[in-house]
Amino acid sequence: VASPMTPDDYVKRIHILAERNPISRLLTWHLSSASGVAKVSTNIRLAATQEVTALVEMSDGSFSQDRKTVVVTVAACIDGR
Repeated sequence: VASPMTPDDYVKRIHILAERNPISRLLTWHLSSASGVAKVSTNIRLAATQEVTALVEMSDGSFSQDRKTVVVTVAACIDGR
């Protein structure tokens, strides 16, 4: 996330959502101005091809998001049905 990461202007949280997964909220990172850079990475399991959303909460209470379609060829999680 492009952010100056100063005490007055920083990324507070980054949420990763996948609506077609059995549990749609996959991850939440908590950041502060001391983090230095608002950059995270992870590996996730998806139930099916779907849009994955990154929801960013800023220190001033504003939000922004970005969505990307991720193609799944073999499902990694099944909801038990």
